[in-house]
Amino acid sequence: TATSGTLVPSAEVEPSMFMTMASSAGLQASLDFAILAFFSRRSEHMGEAVADKKRSRKRQASTLESDDDDDDHELDLDLPSPGTLADSVVDDGFGMLLSARAEYRYHCMGTLMQ
Repeated sequence: TATSGTLVPSAEVEPSMFMTMASSAGLQASLDFAILAFFSRRSEHMGEAVADKKRSRKRQASTLESDDDDDDHELDLDLPSPGTLADSVVDDGFGMLLSARAEYRYHCMGTLMQ
């Protein structure tokens, strides 16, 4: 797990948390920041998943090398691919953007484009 010093683990970060934060500060002023903060926190989770997958491959490879079997073994990990995680994060970010009123969306997009 990442040691970012936060109370909420990156795997449990939900868009609603950041929308609540943005709403309390005012959506027009903080929607762009909330979306970027969400992307940042969820990218920590993506990095953790990739690192866990690499460690599992190394661990299984070392285990397979110690076996005397000549059979090919496939890794069967239930981790989503990094591309799937990235798509999920982007979908959640667009969901955050679309849940705001149009005037806040336009302001947010203008700020992000600058």
